[in-house]
Order: sequence, then C-alpha cells, then structure tokens
Amino acid sequence: MGSSIQFAMSQLESSIRSTLIMLCDQPFIDTDYYTNILRQALQTPDTIIATKYPDNRQGVPAYFPAQYFQMLKTLAGDQGARQILKQAGENLRCLPCIDAARDIDTIEQAKQLKKAL
Repeated sequence: MGSSIQFAMSQLESSIRSTLIMLCDQPFIDTDYYTNILRQALQTPDTIIATKYPDNRQGVPAYFPAQYFQMLKTLAGDQGARQILKQAGENLRCLPCIDAARDIDTIEQAKQLKKAL
C-alpha cells in the first residue's frame, strides 16, 4: 500500500492542491460517503479528512491537503498512511463509515459479492 501511494504521489503535478486516496477493494462505500468527504474538505481544506472504521481505526478513504504530500511520498512497502493520520493531531477529522470495514480480500469473497449482486 505504501509503495502504491508513494508512486501515485510522485506522479502528481505540482499544481495539485489535494488528493483523495481510495481503495478498490471497498465496493460497499457509496458515492454519498465520498461526496461527504469532499464537502468536509471544502469547509476545512487544510485538514485531513479520514475514515473512522467501526473498530475506531482511522484509515482510507482519506483526503490529504498538499502539505502532507511530502510525507505521502516517503511511504514504502505495505504500510499505508495510517502513521500520518496518527501524527496529524488536530489537523485530522474522521467521518464514520461502517461499510469501510467490508472489503474484498480473496477470490472467494469476490465470487460471493458477484453472486449477491
């Protein structure tokens, strides 16, 4: 995860002022939730807007303003941005999302989702 974020951040143009990091394995998060993140970001553009999971973990989807880009560019390996979220202090706002905890990690889970749809 960290390597993917680092690569993506290295590809952004210098004029970009923020980014929204999302995962492709969270198909139950709907567009209303993403819209809510972006609304919050418009109100507080210098604040990280992250997701609060049902077990109180903080994670993605998350909006990051440009002042965090350098930190995101240093990520490596399978560690994502969770440490950056922990260090953000008052510059972090979390929105609850029950569906963030429901992800697809195995072929069997993907088959079950396809069958349910």
